[in-house]
Amino acid sequence: LSSGTTTLSVLNSHLNNNTVLGFRKGTAAIVSGFTMDNCEVTGNYQGCFIAKNNGAGGTFDNVSISNSDFSNNLIKGLYFEALSNALLDNITIDNSGTDATYGFNNGIDINLKHGVYTNIVIQNSSITNCGSTGTATDVNNPAAIAVKARDDSPSYNTDPATLTGFTLKNCFVSGPVNGLRFGEFNKTNNSPSSSLKVKSFTAVNSPYFLATFRNSISATFTPPSSVIPLLHQKLIPAPNTFE
Repeated sequence: LSSGTTTLSVLNSHLNNNTVLGFRKGTAAIVSGFTMDNCEVTGNYQGCFIAKNNGAGGTFDNVSISNSDFSNNLIKGLYFEALSNALLDNITIDNSGTDATYGFNNGIDINLKHGVYTNIVIQNSSITNCGSTGTATDVNNPAAIAVKARDDSPSYNTDPATLTGFTLKNCFVSGPVNGLRFGEFNKTNNSPSSSLKVKSFTAVNSPYFLATFRNSISATFTPPSSVIPLLHQKLIPAPNTFE
């Protein structure tokens, strides 16, 4: 995806078994109005790579990805360094992020950089068997879903990212390690911070824990009693919710 791409629809398509990527947005490319529906992006080294430059530009806005399969991608199913006003609906990701020779495996990695981001929704989706340990030496590192707005030093504090408005609802998530992580592991991040919602969320974890919520996030989580205790629990003030 190159700069100036607007109102692009990718429908009923297979972007499978590529040596490197299913699809990619260029680092400085400004893309607005991307729709993907009823597609397969499977069997690649990485399903998608949405890159972001340091500074202005590089945005990926008004995005809808629905009814699509991002399974069996070796290191990540979906990877975003820029993402705003986005809906991921009825996504299936199974067995992505399983590379034994890689240390940052994920099913979905929202790793936002160098900008202001808002309004990301993941719903009605299944992310399973994603995020194996690989070469990671920290148990907090791999996750089926990771959500971070990078403002940590030394790489991102001079041009920090922020995220407001993230919702995960009606999803089934499992790692082999961690289900859900907010914030970069062993770093201090200030967002996502407000309008953070996790609803109707089912996670199956093995062998460690259900989910990690980094202590740096300025919000707290009160899971229902039926949910396995989280590694990092904090009480979240409104408008953030865990239901």
